[in-house]
Amino acid sequence: MIYNRFTIKIITRVLLITLTCFLFTWVIRQEHLIITRFAVVLFLIFQTYSLIFYINKTNRKLKFFLQSLRYMDSVNVSGENDRSFKELNLTYNKIIDEVRLAYLEKESLNHYLTNIVEHIGVGLISFTNLGEVEIINKATKNLLKIDYLKNIKFLDTIFDNFSDLLFNMKNNQRKLITIKIDDESLKIALHSTIFKIRGKEIKLISLQNIKSELEAGEIDAWQKLIRVLTHEIMNSITPISSLASTANNYLKNSSNDPTKLDPRDFEDIATAVKTIDKRSTGLLKFVRNYKKVYRVPKPNLQPITVIDLFNRIELLIEQQFKKNKISYSFKVEPESLKIRGDVVLLEQVIINLTKNSIEALEGNLNGKIQLVSKINQNNHPVIQIIDNGPGIPNDILQNIFIPFFTTKDEGSGIGLSLSRQIMRVHNGFLDVNSTPHKKTIFTLQF
Repeated sequence: MIYNRFTIKIITRVLLITLTCFLFTWVIRQEHLIITRFAVVLFLIFQTYSLIFYINKTNRKLKFFLQSLRYMDSVNVSGENDRSFKELNLTYNKIIDEVRLAYLEKESLNHYLTNIVEHIGVGLISFTNLGEVEIINKATKNLLKIDYLKNIKFLDTIFDNFSDLLFNMKNNQRKLITIKIDDESLKIALHSTIFKIRGKEIKLISLQNIKSELEAGEIDAWQKLIRVLTHEIMNSITPISSLASTANNYLKNSSNDPTKLDPRDFEDIATAVKTIDKRSTGLLKFVRNYKKVYRVPKPNLQPITVIDLFNRIELLIEQQFKKNKISYSFKVEPESLKIRGDVVLLEQVIINLTKNSIEALEGNLNGKIQLVSKINQNNHPVIQIIDNGPGIPNDILQNIFIPFFTTKDEGSGIGLSLSRQIMRVHNGFLDVNSTPHKKTIFTLQF
């Protein structure tokens, strides 16, 4: 209907212009109608202007509608001259209302998805080819200890070449990396997905700290191995030890006449028996160490005042500090800080770590050991054993918590592994950070 009305008006104006042109052609042949010629020309100009104005008016209406559609504004009907566009305006408004409703639904969905991303437990970060961050959720900020991230190149301040690592990840690629943040070692699993939005390539990276899962799997694997070895070795060694002791006693018993044996055979048997006895004793000791690793007792959890714990530990190993001329101090912030744990097991862990520091400081004339307890950035209580010894080389650092790994001539290699398992049964962890020739920090987090 609106289209028909518009068409009729256009045709009417075109016909008027055409008739005026014919009139002008006739008048121009009449030499005595000079004034009429000017009147016809003016009328033709007016008709042409009227047609252009009407078309421009329609274009302005369409432009106004499109702008209203862009900014979600209603089209208003104003003035008597707009009556022919009244129905068109109403149609425009209906379209705008529907578009506005679709826009609101889209915004609601976007808000819903944003909240899901923000509250999901896995870290998510998306960025462009230039490193500009599009999305970063709360889990990522908490994991990397940051409050704001505009460009992923800033991550290089946390971990060397971290941004290059993320840039170079391909679609659907997975990686496992180890980074240290605030003296805490993190095992982070990365997964990359690449997609395009409006021709712009976006890379989405998920980050998940799987340190606890890896440690639990590592400990579980060791425990299974230890149970098997304990069962098999004990079944073999016990009769050997018994037989060796019996044979040794038999040879020493004066009621038996050893003169009937060839002296060389007697000497060989005695040597063999002694060797078996010595070896079996060593293997039994080895098995007992195995049993210590996997038989960590269930902790008796009770509130422990940290400053009292440090005072007891100082009394237990004070003489060793004096003997080795090591400066010792401790600091607790706040002084009333408490942890929940088994005091006997935790004393065992801290004393073991402190003795390791004492051994590391052997020969150091300026040796210092400090025990520090505080609340870390994750709002968890921690205990740190800090020494200024030679540090731990990187190639050794990765292996020190593996059972029976030791660099000491007479070490059993179970102290650190046992200490970590004790922290595991406390739902905490034991970690280490070492700077060669500067300091070593063992951290117990609860």
